[in-house]
Amino acid sequence: MARDIKEILEGTDPAKVAEFTAKAAGAADAAAIKALAGEYGVELADDEAAGAFAEFQKRAQEEIAIDELDNVAGGFCDDPCVTYHC
Repeated sequence: MARDIKEILEGTDPAKVAEFTAKAAGAADAAAIKALAGEYGVELADDEAAGAFAEFQKRAQEEIAIDELDNVAGGFCDDPCVTYHC
């Protein structure tokens, strides 16, 4: 059974994971992800690379919820005095 991307990168430096993820999101195919993983010292089987590629493609097509955008744009605060500067 193939490992998923979370299992593959578990225990890796978070900065390296972010760097890898940013690069992998733009990969053209599973072979590119496999080669990229090799650059980071992670060996992927063909089915693992294909699964990671499919996951990155799926994420690229998903819409981001408004709540997620609010959190990214500066955090969430439900205190009306802070939100509306009372």
